[in-house]
Amino acid sequence: MKLKRSLCLLAVLILISAVAVAAGPTKQERQHAQNMINNGNALRSRFEQEREEFIKAGNKWLKNPTEENKQAALKEMDEMDAAEARLKANRDSTIAYVDSVFGIDKPAGTDVQYDPECTDYGYTSERCFVRLCEPAFESPDILASTKIHEYEHVKQKKAGRWGPGNTPQACTFRFHELEFDAYEAEMDADFGGKTSLPLDEKLEILRRKLEHLRGMLRDLAAQFEGDKVHRSLRGKTLEKAVTIANDADYSQYVYGHFEDQYGWVISPPAFEMFLEGEQETTFTILVEIPPTSELGIGNEIMCYAYSGMGDLKERMAILQADSAKALFYVNVIPSVDVVPGEDVAGFAGDDVDFYFTIVNEGDFPDSFNVYLTSSLGWALSPTSWTISLGPGESIDIISTVSIPPEPGFTTDVIYCTATSLTDVAQTDSSWLSAMVDVAAGIDIDGRFDFELMQNTPNPFRGSTIIRFSLPTAAQVDLRIFDVRGRLVRTLLSGQSGMMAPSIHSKLWDGLDNNGQPVASGVYYYRLQSGKEVATRKLVILR
Repeated sequence: MKLKRSLCLLAVLILISAVAVAAGPTKQERQHAQNMINNGNALRSRFEQEREEFIKAGNKWLKNPTEENKQAALKEMDEMDAAEARLKANRDSTIAYVDSVFGIDKPAGTDVQYDPECTDYGYTSERCFVRLCEPAFESPDILASTKIHEYEHVKQKKAGRWGPGNTPQACTFRFHELEFDAYEAEMDADFGGKTSLPLDEKLEILRRKLEHLRGMLRDLAAQFEGDKVHRSLRGKTLEKAVTIANDADYSQYVYGHFEDQYGWVISPPAFEMFLEGEQETTFTILVEIPPTSELGIGNEIMCYAYSGMGDLKERMAILQADSAKALFYVNVIPSVDVVPGEDVAGFAGDDVDFYFTIVNEGDFPDSFNVYLTSSLGWALSPTSWTISLGPGESIDIISTVSIPPEPGFTTDVIYCTATSLTDVAQTDSSWLSAMVDVAAGIDIDGRFDFELMQNTPNPFRGSTIIRFSLPTAAQVDLRIFDVRGRLVRTLLSGQSGMMAPSIHSKLWDGLDNNGQPVASGVYYYRLQSGKEVATRKLVILR
């Protein structure tokens, strides 16, 4: 009954919305935005054409790898990249213009860009990047409505409603709740006259909103409490609390079971219960990690919950209706843990100290052989230890790396391996980087050149130093981009003030403009001062 009342109310609202008087942009502003979209459509066609030409030239080069075919393929790639850049510039300008004329409230710090590869209307990434896609560029109002939807998701994430970086699964109550609110924001904007959507678009938004309302009223919810990832030794039994909730406004029977990837024993293996409307229950499962389990594996533990009893079980399992699921991971670790210290740097010919921490994760005293190796063969001293540690104890082992007078390479990787003397299978290793500081950026007369230097360390895990030199006092712009050209972090903007002619350094802590850690991978950093521009590549490893 409650669902029917809600459906009727929403139907009335959408009919009112269809005849609401728009109070958004002027007719001229809408037409200008539409002209920008139309120009972008032509650029999109050009980009698709250039992409086809590049694929054709690339295939020809693969079949006949001559230098001529290679150069032809590279030429087509440059033309494709240029066409994509023109398309992206148009779409990003359109996005900015629509924001201004529709008066859309963009959450502070939100990075909004066009994604030429996406086939949906838009999406919001874990780091609150909003990406608007080709289907949204049908009209200014559809683009504005899509932005309102995605901005609602950004607000949800900033309010902590999505959890720590996770994406709610489509069969969960939380997913329906968040999507319901986003579609409601679209309808509110149209009902209030901010946007003026075609009737078929209004009906589609209503249809999707009602789908999520049904999900909120009937779906079960399942959730493992506490951490999503657990580290455990072999032979241990892990206790994990799981909550099953009936979020409907009526009572129902609920049943479910647990699964994992490696056939570990889980107790209980299944459950069955009766829950009143809006009632939840929490119970504990036991996960037994076999003594013979492979070290280093990550086992996914899944909970599946369904509503219904008796003959209905089989039908519900097949249809996957009124269902919920949750998961967590168990990583099997050795009894010894090697934790790297900070990456280090020095000038050619320097001796630089570094350290690793060795931890006995086991339940008993143990002794470990520890040794160091260098990927480039740089001298290390000392290189080996035998240490004894009680349960939970740790020790820092300190060594020195000698950077060659003419190193040849700017970064060496130093590996540390620790092996139990009780069980050689209990082995762990890790690494850190040793880098060369270079006095680049100075010409033979002692004057400074415009130069962007390679970051150190590279690759890096936590933070890295970017150095550059300026020949004259100037304002500079230093930014980090991902491999698709999307802005990740602004380290220095053109408004940061004048910088003196000298060598400068700027630390990047591996965070984006929203303060979130970026993913492992390749990134580019670009320095611009007036007409001078330089770009280099860096790699981050998590």
